[in-house]
Amino acid sequence: PIAGGALYLTTVGNHESDWPGSPSYYTGTDSGGECGVAATLLLPMPQPATTNQPWWSYEVGLFHLVGMSTEHNFTRGSPQWLWLQRDLAAVNRSRTPWVLLNGHRAMYINSDYGGSASSDIAVMDLLIQQVEPLLWRYRVNLAFYGHNHAVQRQAAVLNKTVVQASVPELDGQGVVTHMHRDPQATVHMVVGTGGAAFTVNYVTPYPAWSEMVMYEYGYALVSSVNESYLEWSWFSSGSGALLDRMVITQSTNWSQPWVLPSEATAASSSSGGGGGGSGLGAQWVALLACGGAALAVCVGAAWLRRRRVRPSDGSGEASFATQSPLV
Repeated sequence: PIAGGALYLTTVGNHESDWPGSPSYYTGTDSGGECGVAATLLLPMPQPATTNQPWWSYEVGLFHLVGMSTEHNFTRGSPQWLWLQRDLAAVNRSRTPWVLLNGHRAMYINSDYGGSASSDIAVMDLLIQQVEPLLWRYRVNLAFYGHNHAVQRQAAVLNKTVVQASVPELDGQGVVTHMHRDPQATVHMVVGTGGAAFTVNYVTPYPAWSEMVMYEYGYALVSSVNESYLEWSWFSSGSGALLDRMVITQSTNWSQPWVLPSEATAASSSSGGGGGGSGLGAQWVALLACGGAALAVCVGAAWLRRRRVRPSDGSGEASFATQSPLV
């Protein structure tokens, strides 16, 4: 019943695309020779996606959703990079105020796997170098990925520098929400626990931008009721329990580019974010579950522990992550 009422938007990963001599950027054999054909023909994506250029964008409610392929050339000047630049530049924020990007391999990943060109760390560095400037320039609010079989929540970050750490706030029911108030950089998530065995290769101490690592099977629910308030909630698929919640607010002055804290003036801080908004209407919900980095978008209500957050000191005790913004 859930799958039949949901719009599935997917991005290809190494197990769909990678093969020597194919159009894939990486030359591994993880696709078993499928070379993206099965994934893209059985489940075609919106324009301009094709088998060998499987990137796309689509609007649902208040969201402009972008699916990039981390398995195809995304370096500056490549067809995918040029398309991504054009797509993000053309977003009408008055119609779709929230911009979400999805790719299979993570731009930010707390992982010890480095060395080869297709390793977590090497791909992270290349995505930061080649793609992240576009995300910052065009104010992409949230980016999420799969590949690594873990759940991770990162700060609002640019070039591995924390622009704004989330601030944990406790509500009257005892639920902690990690707040980002008008962050001037993209917040990143890893959503890789759709069902495969966990990849336990995170490092400690955490990188400055890594706020949470969790190993639980489950899914994320992203919702927005207006142009200034977005909520991310993570649920256990076993118990249905809410295990993590994060909120992003944003300023609705779309002509104002993001400004790093060190460049901001007292006047710019008065523009602010906030959750009031103009009340654009119905709630729009995105349900995320990445075994192969898939995005299922639903309108209206959606079906609704092991957890590690940054240690507060060297004691190994878990605490909610806080960090001063970049100054």
